[in-house]
Amino acid sequence: MAKSLDAMEAPGAEHDIPMETEDVAATAIAGLVIPTTAGLANESFTLEPLDAAAVAVAGIEKPGRPKRKRRLIVDEQKNISGDEMKGNMAEYRDTLQPLDLAPPTRKLMRLKETGTADKLFAIPGCAHLRAQNLLKLYRSHLVYHVYSASALTGDQIRKDLDMAEHVDDNIEPEGS
Repeated sequence: MAKSLDAMEAPGAEHDIPMETEDVAATAIAGLVIPTTAGLANESFTLEPLDAAAVAVAGIEKPGRPKRKRRLIVDEQKNISGDEMKGNMAEYRDTLQPLDLAPPTRKLMRLKETGTADKLFAIPGCAHLRAQNLLKLYRSHLVYHVYSASALTGDQIRKDLDMAEHVDDNIEPEGS
């Protein structure tokens, strides 16, 4: 039942090139030394180029996708007149305008939104401008006014805020 190692064959061995048993025995005996035979070194496995006629006859060629016809699109106006060229060169404002790109971080975006002079004077103690020297300077220049609650009217508030000279209190809001 048990076959010897010499009698065993690998699957598909009938198609393989037979190997000489002396070479196998020599490598097994010598250990790691592999003898090179002049016959094995000269043999190489190269494929001959395929003949195009034989491939076409055998039907091995892949069927290609059918190519669809493409329409040629040609621009009607290839050249512009000299007057148009001069007009384009004279009108260069669009290339000189500064780009209005968003800043890369949220903090810089907030600074851009509230960093103008009018915003800084309106909200000087904003969260992202907490420099202590600036806050001390601002507090030192504040002017405090004390108003009594009974003497304060809508006209007085608007006048203090430079909103309007005279306001009609009889005007009703829309939709009421």
